[in-house]
Amino acid sequence: MAARRAVAPVLAVALVAALLGVAAPATATPARPKPSASAVAEAKRAATAAAAALEAARGDQRTAQVRLDALDTQVETLVERWNAARAAADDARGVADAAQRQAHAAQAAADAAQGDVDRLAAQSYQLGADLSGGLGEWAAVLDSAMSPGGITALTDKVASLAQVAADRRARAVSTADLRFRALQAQMAAERASADVALRERQAADAAAAVQATQRLQQAEVARLTAVRDSAARTLASARTTAQTLAAQRAAALRAEARARAAAAARAAAAEAARRRSGGRPPDGSPSAAWPDGQTVATAAQRAAALAWAKTQLGKPYVAGTNGPDSYDCSGLTQAAYRHVGIPMVQYSQTQFATQTKIPVSRLRPGDLVYFATDPSNWRTIHHVGIYAGGGQMVEAPHTGDVVKFWTIWQDELVPYGTRP
Repeated sequence: MAARRAVAPVLAVALVAALLGVAAPATATPARPKPSASAVAEAKRAATAAAAALEAARGDQRTAQVRLDALDTQVETLVERWNAARAAADDARGVADAAQRQAHAAQAAADAAQGDVDRLAAQSYQLGADLSGGLGEWAAVLDSAMSPGGITALTDKVASLAQVAADRRARAVSTADLRFRALQAQMAAERASADVALRERQAADAAAAVQATQRLQQAEVARLTAVRDSAARTLASARTTAQTLAAQRAAALRAEARARAAAAARAAAAEAARRRSGGRPPDGSPSAAWPDGQTVATAAQRAAALAWAKTQLGKPYVAGTNGPDSYDCSGLTQAAYRHVGIPMVQYSQTQFATQTKIPVSRLRPGDLVYFATDPSNWRTIHHVGIYAGGGQMVEAPHTGDVVKFWTIWQDELVPYGTRP
């Protein structure tokens, strides 16, 4: 079979010329092809998909905005914590400064106390020297003791030395305590300062991390907004395309309906003329002679052949085959009528030539319809289908397609079908 004929909005004007024997006007071919049902459906699917994409983009944006709002709250919380840490650091610095001042004061007191200790040590040393150096020998001690007032003076010196030593010990202990407390205060101040620095670094790092995340989140929201806007534009375009194609197809279908009605009226007139002329097309037609044929099948057989053909829907077209797994166009019609006991050749032109001719306006389910490169010349027939009623046929269309229902209203429709 030749390549699949193109679907057109109206019957070819050549058909009118074949029926009426007049020249075809140049304005009969529409300027714009009719969008197919599949093209309209695909445009609607594209619009639906675009709507879904827009809604998804809006949802992503809403989700991102929720995350951003939560992040803003987190940032504010961390900033407040950072402020609290800074306030605590300020307080710690005050404590540290006070401790430092106390440490300095304690150090000064300790230094002063150390001076007193040193002076007491000197006094103690001096008293000891006077006591020991003045006696020299035991004899000197005895002489001193035996002299007037000697024992009393010696006792006073010894008592003074003991008092100095006791004061020295007390002051030394006090000085050590002051130095220890000063050291503790200094260490506490240093710990407080270190803690403040650590808390400030942690708070600052947390705030910086959150702010960086916030910037990234804001960038993501901007990106999603751009995606949403792009999706909205795509949806608008897809809807416009779908509406335009649907309107074009509806207009073309209305034009086809008007053309079919006009063609049916012309076909009826041509059939009347054919009957008046002995069963052939009117004189003056440019067609070749329409061959005679005969009908051998009953109405029940034709109905059964059509019913069987419907059971083959979906099987692939394969050139030269007539079942059971694949068909070409004349192979399908041959197999359908073979199923009901009516033999015929697997060749569309032979099927046309050997069967009774039926005007398109009078086709019945089970009749055969034909398509030709020149619908006025049956010898250019290249395709055949089984009429199913309502302007539809069951056909095995072309390579890459399957047995299916399709409209008979196409440019290449021959004005006569046949009744096997």
